[in-house]
Amino acid sequence: MILLLVVFPPQVNAADKDGSQTLHVAVASNFLFPLKKLAVRFREETGIKLLISSGSTGMLYAQISNGAPYDVFLAADKERPRLLVEKGFAVKKSRVNYAYGHIILWGNDRQIVTTKASDSCRKRLEKSRRLAIANPQTAPYGMAARESLQNLGLWKELEPRIVYGNNIIHTFQFVATGNVDFGIIALSEYLRRGQQSPGCHWVIPEKYHAPLEQQAVILKKAEKNINAATFMTFLTSDIIQKSLEHLGYGKP
Repeated sequence: MILLLVVFPPQVNAADKDGSQTLHVAVASNFLFPLKKLAVRFREETGIKLLISSGSTGMLYAQISNGAPYDVFLAADKERPRLLVEKGFAVKKSRVNYAYGHIILWGNDRQIVTTKASDSCRKRLEKSRRLAIANPQTAPYGMAARESLQNLGLWKELEPRIVYGNNIIHTFQFVATGNVDFGIIALSEYLRRGQQSPGCHWVIPEKYHAPLEQQAVILKKAEKNINAATFMTFLTSDIIQKSLEHLGYGKP
């Protein structure tokens, strides 16, 4: 007999130890940094503290399906929120688009002059020793990376040289540390930490992959939680959506 042990974060009450109101948000790795910034503003405006757990969309989806005690789920795709609604784990009418993501090809090579030309990037990519992408099975950004390479006619050639990150932040670290020559990462992460580095970079046009449509959903345990509804209104407000454009995201 095989026993499966699933470990979740500790159950969080509606109020923290200091008496402040709380909301437990599970967020896809690509949106972790923006959410941390938004959490500060959200608490200033509402007094509600966000308790944040992050990981790949697929990993968080599996945790929620097994009863993880989150209130809100910010995915990097629209498929997992849809499935959670279908399976009764999320509130149907709460499902909403909150961002459109972008991916970028980045080669952190200090021996080459900074360039963003797609032809230059592609030539260097074809000669690279290793390329990092997020795991397409669990990370929507990894799926978009694989689809882009397929449509560029490079997948068969490069697949044996691909290193898979657990999530998009892990993938960024592969490139930043020099463990791989190239990576296909989130534009948001590149703008935050990678753009000061020399090397080749090219924002991959959406014609090469399906849109990275990111959806949020309130989970069933928080169906009557007014803090969850307040956060969703905050996240989708015009002023917050405008601020996300500067962080590498498009409007829903």
